[in-house]
Amino acid sequence: MSSGAWFAQIHPVGGKPKAPMVFADFEKLYAFIEDFRNSGSRDALKVHLPERATKKEQQVLEELGAEVSPLS
Repeated sequence: MSSGAWFAQIHPVGGKPKAPMVFADFEKLYAFIEDFRNSGSRDALKVHLPERATKKEQQVLEELGAEVSPLS
């Protein structure tokens, strides 16, 4: 995955991870995560942040329940 993009990947319980989804910016990724969490899914959601992401952005996504890969 590119270090300059925002990615999310759904990891179904007991299944194979789905293909990563690319988002244009933080706001679009945030909206996706909010919708995903509001859907009631019990699947895990892993997020990969670009190098330009801030610690605050990382914290916000973690508070939504996404598993965020560490910032470099």
